[in-house]
Amino acid sequence: MEEQRIDINGSSLFDAIKFRSIQAHRVRLIRDLLKDKADLSRASVIDIGSGSGHLAASLPELNPRNYTGLDGSEKQVEIAKARGLRVERCNLGEGIPFEANRFDIAFALEIIEHLFQTEFFLEEIFRVLKPGGILILSTPNVTGLGCRIKCLLGKRPAVIECRSRENVQGHIRAFDMSDISALISEAGFKDIRIVGREFLFPEFAKALFSIGLVRELNFYLCRKLPSINPGFLVFCRKPSR
Repeated sequence: MEEQRIDINGSSLFDAIKFRSIQAHRVRLIRDLLKDKADLSRASVIDIGSGSGHLAASLPELNPRNYTGLDGSEKQVEIAKARGLRVERCNLGEGIPFEANRFDIAFALEIIEHLFQTEFFLEEIFRVLKPGGILILSTPNVTGLGCRIKCLLGKRPAVIECRSRENVQGHIRAFDMSDISALISEAGFKDIRIVGREFLFPEFAKALFSIGLVRELNFYLCRKLPSINPGFLVFCRKPSR
């Protein structure tokens, strides 16, 4: 998850404020999606693409004893372990290294767009979730309003990458709202709900998410207009039977 790998301590004050504002906004959306559906203090959680553990740090109600993180970066795993989190290094292209029906909740935030085998990835999450288990997934939206405007101007949207060496996020796949909904449904998940993960504010305005009126407007627009949002947050559930 690219946003989780920012070194806040080494950033400018603006970048640090922007990062914390975005993180707080997304955590609020996650809590809203999970409201009355799961108890994080008791749930067994797998955080796929956990980075250095910012999600776990942002959800104090989550029980560290029931938390497991997976990440492909040795450096990020070491940072997360230094925070007292149980995190393992893993090649997700080879599957999720746990038995079936193990976890109550799976988080897969900003990771699916980095993987070649998207169907296999979702099938693996489905396998390791308990019946009735919940997946919370996020990914950029290739048909977000900003992407549409760039295409009209003859520009390539940033979520579609053409380089592999410098200044890249590592995006391999790109999804719109119907793509991600279809893939999740085909993997066997039900009760799919999609909201925007942030909204239309340009980069310079993201630090303003901490201001009350901007925060509330943004939260409202995320829930009402996900199809033109820069990215998605998806709630779905593995059937109980």
